[in-house]
Amino acid sequence: MLLDGEDKYGNLSAAMCFVSNNGLWFRLILVICLGNACLTTGCDDEEEDDPSDSSVSTELSAPSLTGTWSGKRKSGAITLTMILVQEGDVVTGSYSDSAGRVGTVSGNLSGTVVTLTVVTSQPAEFTLEFEATANNQFDYMAGTYSYVNVDIAGGDFSATR
Repeated sequence: MLLDGEDKYGNLSAAMCFVSNNGLWFRLILVICLGNACLTTGCDDEEEDDPSDSSVSTELSAPSLTGTWSGKRKSGAITLTMILVQEGDVVTGSYSDSAGRVGTVSGNLSGTVVTLTVVTSQPAEFTLEFEATANNQFDYMAGTYSYVNVDIAGGDFSATR
């Protein structure tokens, strides 16, 4: 003899399970389903971000010094150009200035602190060390420079990209 809601094998139907025990199973399943819906769709009252909103950045780009930098040193008496390439925190490139110096650049970037070493080969071999701070847009840097192993005064410099 089959009970109401049993199949021919004696199993209660899903509907009978849900309403048995004063609806306890139904409430449990309902809580589980609602909890799952909250996890997959979110149950907070905040609005979802509009993907077409250009003020929301979906991609973070790392700051980069790569590009052509034009600047001044010696209180503006000497103009300089540095063509820099940054890979990770390593910076390399070329240097030239209005005093006729031409050389190579090597250095690094740590946060917004830029440390560069310039070794010139023309008209004479000099090594200059630059230490600067870049702005948050990485299109301006300013700091100091000094000559290495030469009794020549350094000073302030700035450059823009």
